[in-house]
Amino acid sequence: MQQTENKEKSQQSSEQKMSRTDTAYTRLKDKIISGALPPGEQIDAARLSDDLELGRTPVREALLRLQAEGIVEIIPKRGVRIVSLSADDLTEIYQVISAVEVEAARLLAETKPAMEDLTDLTDAVERMASAARENDREAWALADEAFHRRLLGLNPNWRLRDVGITHRDLAQRSHFVALRMLTPEQRLRSAEQHRELIQLIASGDGAAVAAGHRDQRARGAEMLVTVLREHHLSRL
Repeated sequence: MQQTENKEKSQQSSEQKMSRTDTAYTRLKDKIISGALPPGEQIDAARLSDDLELGRTPVREALLRLQAEGIVEIIPKRGVRIVSLSADDLTEIYQVISAVEVEAARLLAETKPAMEDLTDLTDAVERMASAARENDREAWALADEAFHRRLLGLNPNWRLRDVGITHRDLAQRSHFVALRMLTPEQRLRSAEQHRELIQLIASGDGAAVAAGHRDQRARGAEMLVTVLREHHLSRL
């Protein structure tokens, strides 16, 4: 009986620890993506624990996860550095995102989804179009991000989803900066391209989806990196 109780307590302790680690991970990532913890900044891990009001162990474990994703760098005896990305870094990340998303869209199309299965995508596109007409850059960027994350989430291959989401997390801070610099016309045109992709997916033609989305992703990635270079934003 005592052994069983000890095992249950150990399991509960492990679950609570995991919950605190997940909380620390989520909060830290949100701060980094939002820019509250700016790129290049070096931070004391103990200060992060105090700011998050969490113990040092879950914060340390969360930082290890973020380091594995390339979002932070842990510098022994010196603290934690928020990794900044160059335009070249973003080019490489976009290449990964594009390859994963093209395959995800193809696989989704081959499940022969009905339009009602794609409601989340349609809603995101309508928010994009509305924000473009109102020149609401923040709302447009959030709706665009929601579209791509949902597209990854709907595809039947969870490994593709996880790789895509990880790389979108890595690029999101810089991605949002670039998106805000697009013109209203570019945002409206992008919304229309997203709408066309939904129609292709609903047609069930995986090959056509892959071909069309590959071209769209290549143009979009090139445009965003060009915007960053033109504004002389060498690192974000």
